[in-house]
Amino acid sequence: MLIQVEARITQIKKPYTGGRVGTLEGLNLDEISRLLGFNPISQEDKVRVSWRGKILGKVFEIYDYKNNAPLSRNTYWSVGGDREAIEPLNAFLKASLPGQEDFSLISY
Repeated sequence: MLIQVEARITQIKKPYTGGRVGTLEGLNLDEISRLLGFNPISQEDKVRVSWRGKILGKVFEIYDYKNNAPLSRNTYWSVGGDREAIEPLNAFLKASLPGQEDFSLISY
């Protein structure tokens, strides 16, 4: 059974204080910005950049926690937020990248 869901991602500025719920691998900073439709927020210390958004009313944050790779070459990201955001976010990314299966969004 195929279920089609229209989902729109909206940017939020408020920091999310929850923990990590998954990882995203295989997409770089420019690809994530293009797919989400907004640029990351600059951070400092353990997190250099993050994208904060909502999908279907659920909050997510993609960020580079304690990652020393140059930002332009980084393809390993932590995902925080509501655990319920992982599945619709994954579906959104797959729909936005038809035929490109070299990334993975894994829930913990």
